[in-house]
Formats: sequence, C-alpha cells, structure tokens
Amino acid sequence: MAESAPGASESSDTPVSGAAPGRSPADDADLRESLAGLSRLASGRLDLPALLVHVADFAAHAIPGADGVGLTLVEDGRADTIVSSAAFVRTVDAIQYRIGEGPCITAAAERRTVRSASLGKDPSWPRFGPRVGRLGVHSVLSLPLLTDDRVLGAMNVYAHA
Repeated sequence: MAESAPGASESSDTPVSGAAPGRSPADDADLRESLAGLSRLASGRLDLPALLVHVADFAAHAIPGADGVGLTLVEDGRADTIVSSAAFVRTVDAIQYRIGEGPCITAAAERRTVRSASLGKDPSWPRFGPRVGRLGVHSVLSLPLLTDDRVLGAMNVYAHA
C-alpha cells in the first residue's frame, strides 16, 4: 500500500452508509456511477471534443436536478459554447453572449462560482433572467474554468426546476 501524505485522507473500499446531507442515496449512487465513468474516460483514447462532450454529459447526470450542461471557452474576450449536453443549453448561452450579461459571463469575469435558484427574479442579470425564464430555465450553477494565470471559460449547469 502506498504511503499517503501527512494530513491526506485515505480512501476506503467500505461503502458509505447514508447519503450526504440534503442528498438521497440514489443521488449519491448517480454521482459515484458518473465519477467512475469519468475516470474510465481518462484512460480512453478520445479526442478532446469527444472527451468534453462526455464530461458535460457526466456532469448533467451527476448533479441532482441538472437538465443540461455546457462548457464555454473565452478567447480574445469572446465566449463560445464548445459542447453541451442538451440543445437548449446553446440557446441559453447565446442569449447571455448576445446581451452581455448572465451567470457564465459573471463566473468567468469575476473568477468565482455563481448560482441562482430563481433566474427570472435574480437582480444580478435583469435582462438575462426573464428571457431564459420564458424558456423554462429557472436555475443555474456556473463554475469558472481557471488555470493559475487565466480564465479559460466556465461550466454552466442549467435546470428547469
């Protein structure tokens, strides 16, 4: 058995009893299945675009309530959705790129995680929220994709609930 670094937690093959607070055992099982599938991808021979599509699909299945996930890259100040797990994600992302406001833009510009459970009423994006609310999209989680020295883009998780 390999030695672990001081202070590092050790993993165990013993199943965890019960779900994390606020999560059902089914949610935890979905997360474990998705993470296992993602780890299998790492050893596969997929090209980058195919790998990113799988990452978006796995995130959509692993995050409870998610209906669609998109990965946005920002280059030369221009955002573009490079992959999505559902067609409506590209529509939602295109709205925020066109009007210049939204959770993806905020996450990338401010280098922070952004979330909203009520987009239609969220004062952070007064033009974006109502528009996507009319499309039936009501919540979002946007995570900036960061390196040490720059923002690559964001992963956006959308839900109809």
